[in-house]
Amino acid sequence: MLRILLYLVIALAIPVVFLYPQGILYGTYLNYLYIIGCAGLLALFRTTYVAGFSFKFYKYLFVLNLFANAVAFVFGQITLFQLVSGNAPLLCAFCLSFIISAWPLRRLSLLTKIISGTFLLVLLLIVLDGIWKPAWMYPLYYFQDTVEYENLFTFHHRAVGPLLSPVMSGFFCATLIAYCWVRLVYHKWSVFNSIVLIFSVLGLFLTASRTSMLALFIMFFFFFCFYKVRNKLVMVCLALIAVVVLGMSDLSFLDDTVQNLTSRNEQFSGGVFEGTGRSATFLSALRYKFDARCLLWGIGTAEYSVVEDTSFSLAHNGLLSIFLPFGMIGLYLHYRLYKHYLLFDDKKYVNKTYLLFVSLWIVLLLGTFFSADMPISYFSICLQAIVLAYADKQVGVN
Repeated sequence: MLRILLYLVIALAIPVVFLYPQGILYGTYLNYLYIIGCAGLLALFRTTYVAGFSFKFYKYLFVLNLFANAVAFVFGQITLFQLVSGNAPLLCAFCLSFIISAWPLRRLSLLTKIISGTFLLVLLLIVLDGIWKPAWMYPLYYFQDTVEYENLFTFHHRAVGPLLSPVMSGFFCATLIAYCWVRLVYHKWSVFNSIVLIFSVLGLFLTASRTSMLALFIMFFFFFCFYKVRNKLVMVCLALIAVVVLGMSDLSFLDDTVQNLTSRNEQFSGGVFEGTGRSATFLSALRYKFDARCLLWGIGTAEYSVVEDTSFSLAHNGLLSIFLPFGMIGLYLHYRLYKHYLLFDDKKYVNKTYLLFVSLWIVLLLGTFFSADMPISYFSICLQAIVLAYADKQVGVN
């Protein structure tokens, strides 16, 4: 009984990542300390584990980032506090990868339930934020003085939930869409997965995240071009159900989101990146962040996140957010990671739906590289650590 309780405490590291009340506990770093403590606790009494590909990736990437940040600190580019905070997200991702890698197979159902319950609760909060805008949510999950309350009931508001940014919330919803899609297409039809899929689509729309919508389009294009669709009847039924549900539903509550997307899309009239600020962020990042260190180990995530004498800090581009903080070595590590999980034998994995989902999820992640810094986003790298480590666990189980 005591051992089960101990595993439950360790498994709670998952909801601590995604449901931590940033608005109340911002700056305390209790979430980081809890995750690191759980990994240390598991390491104390579990000496044997299978180190999967993702675990090794996060180990190497954390060491690389630690070295890059240390060099930046020695050169006086960052402070000691920035050195510590710049390494914390990758350390948490490494710890999460270790927790899942070292998790005993006989207790795997407990971990699976904790992950599933956490993700469903996050989705619920995103939908609540987008439709009903509950007043209690913003003091819990938004940084102080960052909520423009006058915009909450206008079309400018975008659903965020507990994930701090509409881009990350959109990517989270897109992740659930990809998972439910694979489960429905390659596995038996499920009412539960169908409902989660519908609410995930709704959540994505409420975030008004064009980055995640584009990434999802790229993922489906890749799916229909390169994956063998077996349950075509399921796909036809899903399409019919979607049409019927949309036709019978009152979608007036989405008017603000439609207006938000329409008003923001008008800036594309002058060109692909004209008026979006994306081209300016690319050039600003290269101007202020590029260094000779990028040709090897990079400048580190701490220096990369420092706001220079410019309106922009991050590059808002996945490739640059790997190259600038991690250098050519980091690019190579990420290339090996994506290649490992993207290339697979479709026939061999016909009954391994989770591995099929992971391969599609990598496409989804790469699709965000056009306009988001997912490789250095705290929520994104933690989500990636969980998704990929669990895939390694599935390989071990099978």
